[in-house]
Amino acid sequence: MKKQRLKDCIDLLNELIDILNKNKVSESRMFKKSSLVRNIIEYFILDVFATTKYNYSSYRLHEFIPYSTTNAKLILQDKIVTSSDIAKKLDQFIESYIKKQIINSYDINKSNGRSKYILRQLFKAYYKNPLQMPHYILYRLEKKIAQNSKTCIIKLKGNGSNEKDLNEINFKDGDRKEIDSLVSILKLKNLKEHVGHHNDFLSHSKNNLKDELERINNIDSEKLTNDYDKFLKLLLENNYAYLSTICDYIAGMSDNYAKKEFKDLYMVD
Repeated sequence: MKKQRLKDCIDLLNELIDILNKNKVSESRMFKKSSLVRNIIEYFILDVFATTKYNYSSYRLHEFIPYSTTNAKLILQDKIVTSSDIAKKLDQFIESYIKKQIINSYDINKSNGRSKYILRQLFKAYYKNPLQMPHYILYRLEKKIAQNSKTCIIKLKGNGSNEKDLNEINFKDGDRKEIDSLVSILKLKNLKEHVGHHNDFLSHSKNNLKDELERINNIDSEKLTNDYDKFLKLLLENNYAYLSTICDYIAGMSDNYAKKEFKDLYMVD
């Protein structure tokens, strides 16, 4: 039975080789690429199915171990669902080939380096000035700020009643000075210059702001009881909202769109 199983494994691999050799003569690069991937995946699926069927049929009842004296269900000593040794060796060969010829290749690493540079520069540009992102993206950020502001209100520094709530600032039509103040607060920079009626919290804190934010980061918003902690939590949540909005925008870009954005931001016509 084992010899027959080995023969079946070899026959299945030979079928794959024959199919790949036939497809290799095609003049279509796209066809050769898609058929190569499809046929290799199909081979591994068929191998796992056949090997699992063989493993199951080879087991005897005494090889099953009851995992409970009060339960009729049984467990197996060895894996049943697995691939053949031949398929495992092929998988190891493919993995080794990918590492040596693709992952470590000159062209791939050059392309990866360029891609990482473009992504870093895009993030840097949007972080420095979010108005370089489309208005529909900034609207999402406004909604996040409004949602966070339900537990606490932060006001921009102003003159008494002229202090405006953070969640009232509109990126599209707002005053540029107010937008700049909002962005500074979102970045957690120069807070004393831009935060209004909560400024005393920043002045009388026993610890530096970084330590206070690290402390508050591990506490759920529902468990906060005093205004100072709620204020710190809101600062932190708005900072996360700012960063996640930029990251989500970049993550949704296609390669070509990211290249176009990079060119529009950094290249001189």
